[in-house]
Amino acid sequence: MQLADELMAVKSTATQQNEEVETVKAGAAQQNEELEAVKVKAAQQNEELEALKARQNQTDTLLLKLMAQLSSQK
Repeated sequence: MQLADELMAVKSTATQQNEEVETVKAGAAQQNEELEAVKVKAAQQNEELEALKARQNQTDTLLLKLMAQLSSQK
């Protein structure tokens, strides 16, 4: 009888541990989803940054041309 009780206790512990593992897996899956969302947001921000850099380069080029024109008019 004692062996049967011990076996039931082990089964109960194993069941509880399996439930805990499933909880951890669910948490990890949620964190993975959040990470993917962060990656998407970062990619969008990188694209925006590249667009801003391109516009800044255009502005710098136009400013240099304007300065050159003003210098040549003096």
